[in-house]
This record gives sequence, C-alpha cells and structure tokens, in this order.
Amino acid sequence: MNPSEYLHTHPAIIQKAHTPTELDVLIDLGFGITMQSKLLLLCETADPTSPDPSEQSAAKAAYRFTTDWANEDGEMLIQVFHENARSITGDIYNAAGDSLTSDLLNVGHAEPLRMVA
Repeated sequence: MNPSEYLHTHPAIIQKAHTPTELDVLIDLGFGITMQSKLLLLCETADPTSPDPSEQSAAKAAYRFTTDWANEDGEMLIQVFHENARSITGDIYNAAGDSLTSDLLNVGHAEPLRMVA
C-alpha cells in the first residue's frame, strides 16, 4: 500500500511515543504550516499497568518496538482517518511505505481494535 495515493496524508515527525499506540506527532500541512497533535493508532497492545508480569513484559516489548520504529531514518507520512480537537486517529508510514499499525500487528505486539457498534 502506498499511503501517498490516499487523501489526507501529510509528512510527519514522531516527537514522542507515550504508548505503542499513542504518539505525539508534528504534521507538515504545507506552505510552512505545521500542526502538533496526538496520533492514535487503530490497534490495541498489552496493558503495562496489568498485575500480570507476562502482560507487562509484552507491553514493554511493544513500546520498545514502537520507539525503535519511530527512530528509523527517512520521511514519514501520516494518514488521517478521523480528527477532533484533541487527537487524530490514523496511521503512520515510514520511508519504505511500512505502516506502524501493520508492523505492530504482524510481529504480534498488537491486536486489531475492536469497534463496538
């Protein structure tokens, strides 16, 4: 998948990972305009506050994976699915075109977010 083929994609920089699925990003909107926002990925990872040591370990591994992924060189693109005053729901892609959400899912650090209708 090439994220630049879709509407609502912008160059972005990951400033900080709060959790594996919650990132502070700086988005380049063009014409010298940038916007700082919180990006929420559509997947779930283990809970670091769980009393279960294996879940805490899985949460730490997912966080390490996300921070390593975010530190890769090259331009990143953010794809916006939904935006409100506090955050953006979407995905972020590295220079190779790999999605952070897909990579978290593929290596087993995350599960798809379950939507309740």
